[in-house]
Amino acid sequence: MIYFLRRANGAIKIGTTTNYQTRLSQLQSLYGNLELLGIMDGGRNEEQALHQRFSRYRLRSTEWFLPSTELTTYIETQSHLNIPKSESRTIKLDSQVHSWLVFLAETYGTTMTNVLKTLAIYAHPNIKNKVAEVEQMQQEIEHIKSPLKPPISVEWDEKSR
Repeated sequence: MIYFLRRANGAIKIGTTTNYQTRLSQLQSLYGNLELLGIMDGGRNEEQALHQRFSRYRLRSTEWFLPSTELTTYIETQSHLNIPKSESRTIKLDSQVHSWLVFLAETYGTTMTNVLKTLAIYAHPNIKNKVAEVEQMQQEIEHIKSPLKPPISVEWDEKSR
């Protein structure tokens, strides 16, 4: 899986991983809060092709790039999680779901939008088949002390995506 993350300073990382949650935690410990812009299918070869394609925006010899119009347009049109601002919509949540999302956002030092995007990654067809990773995430969440009992379950309606 290829991912696109944005730092607070606007720099965009083009990276690849087989364990997004672990990689995100590693990167956030180095760079602080990161915004997930999108994901797409691909591995190391596709990632390297993207690095080459956007090399003129590359920050030194890192995987970080300047947020050019060309790069952001590519992410908006090619990533699976792209929700253009013009298509953004308000989602009504019941109070328990809302409380749970707020709790997760505060626990992980991120926004509710990023929590929802992370949950969407686990619903992606190529990711949701990795049962072991999902079970590991569920176990980690169970270890977090929460006033909400029992934990909620999330069901994805493919029509709402």
